[in-house]
Amino acid sequence: MIGAIGRNLANKLQNVYANRRSYAATAQKLVGGGRKIISALGRANEFASKIGISNPQISGAVGAIQQYGNPALDFADSELSRVGN
Repeated sequence: MIGAIGRNLANKLQNVYANRRSYAATAQKLVGGGRKIISALGRANEFASKIGISNPQISGAVGAIQQYGNPALDFADSELSRVGN
């Protein structure tokens, strides 16, 4: 019984390893979506400022998302491209 459980786990891990490229490609698409969201937040914040809507807390939050989110997504993308190759 324990041997069967071990073989089952080994087969599942082998399948995950074999499918790592497709998983990495899917994750890269999600990273691209995250970049689009961060960009859209920045554009919306700029537009709101231009029409006179100003909230320092929201502007600060959007700035922090851009400051820390973009480098994190760049790192994730580089790691995923390494895994996908």
